[in-house]
Amino acid sequence: MLLAIRGRIPLLASPAMLWLGTISYTLYLAYQHMGYAVLLYLHEWGVDPELAVAQVKGGAIGLSAVYTNVVERPAMQAVRGWWRLPSTTPQAARRAGSVVVP
Repeated sequence: MLLAIRGRIPLLASPAMLWLGTISYTLYLAYQHMGYAVLLYLHEWGVDPELAVAQVKGGAIGLSAVYTNVVERPAMQAVRGWWRLPSTTPQAARRAGSVVVP
């Protein structure tokens, strides 16, 4: 753990690992659902378990990448934009007569 914290493991700073880090939460959610639902269907269809797991992992990574770029990042930018509006600053709230708690 100490080696990772100090940057002594270059694999953790590789572009692929950084990219996986950006989609990690969405990947967790997608794989959790796909892991239960899709694997069950693939098992019922007689797909080899190792092939089924590989397909689900690939699908979850692809779905996570799309969702992160199409939904999550634009939503995050919109929310951050709302927080930057002048009417949401403490000074603007004071001018409007609102109570601002520090």
